[in-house]
Amino acid sequence: DWRVLVVDQLAMRMISTCLKMHLISAEGITIVEDINKRREPLPLLEAVYLIQPTQDSIRGLEQDFITSSKAMYKCAHV
Repeated sequence: DWRVLVVDQLAMRMISTCLKMHLISAEGITIVEDINKRREPLPLLEAVYLIQPTQDSIRGLEQDFITSSKAMYKCAHV
């Protein structure tokens, strides 16, 4: 199953320093997205969130699932 990896600024820096996209893809991640940028909904895919417990990151997570009919993703793994 393919998943979306949603990251904040710190997680993006860590991932880009440590991993190549083909390694991330080998683990079932189809796309890496920044939680603070505008994103297209992918309601058929699950999302893995790698974020800090900051107000901005938590607000972004909440906004992704503000209502079940407007959820950005199928479900969230935080």
